[in-house]
Amino acid sequence: MSENDDKKPPVAVRAFGASDDYLWTTTNLGDLFQIGYVAAGSRSAMLRLAISLKCIDVLSRDVAKTPAYLYRRKKGGAVIVEPTDHPVAKMLAGRTSRYYGVKEFLRIATAHLVTASQYYVAARRKRTGELLEIQGIPHPDVSVRVEPKQRRYVYDVTANGQHAQAQYGWAGGGLLDDQMAHIRLRSMNGIDPIATSAVAKGAFDLISNMQKFQEDIFQNGGMPILALTFPDGLTDDQWQRLNKDLQAQAKKAREKGVPFILEGQGISGQSPKVEKMSLTAVDTEFLKANNAALTDVCRYYGVPPHKVYLFDGVKYDNVTPYERAYVTDSLVPIFDAITEALHPVLLAEDEQDEYFIMFDKDQAYAADPEQRQKVINDQWKTGLITKNQALDELGFNTIGPAGEVYLFSGNFVMTDTNNEVILKAGGNAPGDEDAEKTDDKDKAKAPVLSLVKN
Repeated sequence: MSENDDKKPPVAVRAFGASDDYLWTTTNLGDLFQIGYVAAGSRSAMLRLAISLKCIDVLSRDVAKTPAYLYRRKKGGAVIVEPTDHPVAKMLAGRTSRYYGVKEFLRIATAHLVTASQYYVAARRKRTGELLEIQGIPHPDVSVRVEPKQRRYVYDVTANGQHAQAQYGWAGGGLLDDQMAHIRLRSMNGIDPIATSAVAKGAFDLISNMQKFQEDIFQNGGMPILALTFPDGLTDDQWQRLNKDLQAQAKKAREKGVPFILEGQGISGQSPKVEKMSLTAVDTEFLKANNAALTDVCRYYGVPPHKVYLFDGVKYDNVTPYERAYVTDSLVPIFDAITEALHPVLLAEDEQDEYFIMFDKDQAYAADPEQRQKVINDQWKTGLITKNQALDELGFNTIGPAGEVYLFSGNFVMTDTNNEVILKAGGNAPGDEDAEKTDDKDKAKAPVLSLVKN
């Protein structure tokens, strides 16, 4: 793709998803980058860089592997709704449409959000209002207008290509804001997004220029440019012979690694002086500058360098803080953007006060298996969850009513909200007049842990 691609009209941004042969490929994803509805130009050259694609892949993968659930509010908290009890819960546990499972839907949505900073999701329902499917739509296929009388947004969908017709051809005709979710990751006015490529253009251009510099150095077999100077000059015959020898030796050096062997003298018999005319990668500190530029790209995407295998300055001791900051600052905003936009579209108006959609952020924070097991064990041992809940979070089968118990240390006293003692230290229940008083020796034999039925 040439530099003139940046000057193409906005219709060029429809390349992603518009081709019947290459639907949903990332090769033309750069054409989607824009600020609002004004195309800012192609970034396909940037997307050819492995570091950018890796950042997109890391974010998409981490969002998709974090489960999302439908919750029902109750006094003092919320409970997960079973897939058999609500169509939205069923969808979140299986497929969003006949074409996409939940994880693939989330990967595609995240790829759009971290690059173009926006994505549309249309909801299809039966005549009775029951939810049938949701389908993601790339933003070039959607135009937004305002209905003045109702003061509401109306989304007009144009399904470009046969694949688009199959997936969301039913969404044409104009959808209201309770049928179309406009997910935005970065915006200044709540409707027009700001693309990552716009804010990171300087870093991307720097890497492109550095790559060009590297290609220029090594496109001639990695040979530096040399100058041979003869203080007293050369005769025409000497010049012709030396030029011919140089070309032959340079070809052997490129193809077979044969070193240069030149002989000859100038007019006065003086040997030539060799001067290097180019700079090497070491001379220009290319590796340092390259790592700095790659780290800069990671910073704009919000991905820690070690997630894309840039391990400079990363130690085992500081990986965990990096991971937690990554979840808090990068993944959680994506979680919230998706759920807040989908909430009024997937749930009927009379359900929105009772139900809500939320990602399991605890699982995102404890993505490492060892760390996750430690967190669950701590929750179980401190009485925050039942044994069945601990087994379920670890991926094991629950054990029925016998597992509806809490575990806590007998060295503490449990009280209710009125400060009345429910359980004394050592496991003695309050009001147990038959309980024998124990001395210090007996206390040492008392059980340290107790089980209390839920």
